[in-house]
Amino acid sequence: MLAAGGSSQNFPDVKFWAGTSLSGFLHTRQPILNTHPFGSSLLSYIKHVRETEPAVHREIRMKTVRRKELIELNVNNLSSRSHYDADVASLYGDIRAVIADAEIFYRLYPTDGGAYRIGGAVIGLFKNGIEFHIAVRTYPKKCYTIYPDLSGLAHIDRYTVDRMSCGLEPPKKIGVLTRKKVEAWIDFHTLVYLRLKKENDKNRLAIETFKQAVEQDPDLVWDSNGEGYIERNGLRFNFEIRPTGVAQSISVCTDAHYGNYETFRQLADNRYEKQQPK
Repeated sequence: MLAAGGSSQNFPDVKFWAGTSLSGFLHTRQPILNTHPFGSSLLSYIKHVRETEPAVHREIRMKTVRRKELIELNVNNLSSRSHYDADVASLYGDIRAVIADAEIFYRLYPTDGGAYRIGGAVIGLFKNGIEFHIAVRTYPKKCYTIYPDLSGLAHIDRYTVDRMSCGLEPPKKIGVLTRKKVEAWIDFHTLVYLRLKKENDKNRLAIETFKQAVEQDPDLVWDSNGEGYIERNGLRFNFEIRPTGVAQSISVCTDAHYGNYETFRQLADNRYEKQQPK
């Protein structure tokens, strides 16, 4: 039975799970949408922690917003909000009875026309300056889970999360929802989130510093997906910008039939010039 974060109509292959640690979820190499323990409401989370194309060329495609923020945005299916409200109404009532400051958040996806469309709803709350979401499973018995929204951290992956969670003992699973149990999970995920934010900022700065350096090089050639190279004096510097940093390598780049001792001497003395085709 699906609850909180999307209907089975929208995501037929997604089921909610609960009580699994952040580290345990992100360690799996299985297809995330079909196997992860939190369910479809975690799509914004997944977008930034799975291995994807390099962050500098990856647009953040989805975000979650509060109800009051919808009126400030150009949403082309605003009338469907009631449909998504109905999807989470039961869970929202249960959670509000225990957590008075819980809210409904909406997943927004950009459209080609520059507007957004609502793609789902999830129950959440703000705590410690972090947006947390709450999901539930009802089979074989009811169990709740709380997790942070990582949509603002573009320069981490699931292995970063696994590393930042290492050594931390998660609280017990939540069968009966209480404020105390929710706060225990929030405290746990806040600590992980702060570690991740520090790592994210470090990675972002390293990528920006690298880009500023190579963009000054007159021989820079950009390929797609954040890859590029610089070729000069028989040497080739290759790089690939990834979410968590930059992979770099250096190789010899000479004409195939000039791989001889004379070419070596020219390279060693910085005198090599690539032969122009006749």
